[in-house]
Amino acid sequence: MFTAFWTMSMIGHTAQELGTWEDLGLDVSLTSGQEVVPALASDSVDIGVGSPNRFIGGILAGAELKIVGPASNAWDQYIIVRSDLGIDDLDDWKGGNLGVGTFGSATHYSTVKLAELQGWTEDDYEIVVLGAIDSILAAFDSGVIDGFLWGGSTAFPLEESGKATILGNLGTLIDPMPYNVIAVTDKALAAKPDSIRAFCEGFYEANSQIHEDPDVAADLMISVGGTNPDATPRIAKEGATFLATSPKLEKSAFGLMAEVTALTIEGAEDITGDDVEAMYVPCDSL
Repeated sequence: MFTAFWTMSMIGHTAQELGTWEDLGLDVSLTSGQEVVPALASDSVDIGVGSPNRFIGGILAGAELKIVGPASNAWDQYIIVRSDLGIDDLDDWKGGNLGVGTFGSATHYSTVKLAELQGWTEDDYEIVVLGAIDSILAAFDSGVIDGFLWGGSTAFPLEESGKATILGNLGTLIDPMPYNVIAVTDKALAAKPDSIRAFCEGFYEANSQIHEDPDVAADLMISVGGTNPDATPRIAKEGATFLATSPKLEKSAFGLMAEVTALTIEGAEDITGDDVEAMYVPCDSL
């Protein structure tokens, strides 16, 4: 049995349900939660999938880990504004109050990056820390915030309800950077290289099948994940374009992963792209 820990529970079910791991003789047990680095460091699981800054921060803190490939190939965050603002084009948005989960979170980084791309000054926008997505949505509905950045499972139903307008996806505005990566311990690399390579191969094969037919993912999201049936086809179709199909990471991705880590992880202000690249061992090289 090969165990995998996911910070996003649906991301591994496609390979399991499509049988791409089974075809390679790998029996994978999936579990999900937020404490992916402690789970790896304690040898509770063999492999973990989560945001790159979690793993990079863990490595800087002493965890003996390696990133072995991307799970996605873009920073998949939709730019969402209230429809009553009458803004239909990103170039027309001049700032305002933007909600984030916490300081140092992915949404915090996304908001700061958006402001940088838009050329906003500190006087043009204010970050409002709201915690969980339910609190962000309540602030959005009440007009406390003008917008926020989040995934398609939240963005698309909001737009279809008439409450929001989506102005684009941050991942298409910056160089490719994975929103989630695959990581393993150095111990597992030494002891289970064949299983790790098979895990990646099965995972990327499943993603390739979804690229070819997003309806496969849509059916699984509804039946396994319980997602909104009305919004799911769009989530699957657009989300499929961001799924990684190989362990390759572009050179520019290391610099961007260093950037998000420097903002979100205390004590990581000086990390460089070269530092992050040294933490990467592509799983197809094992």
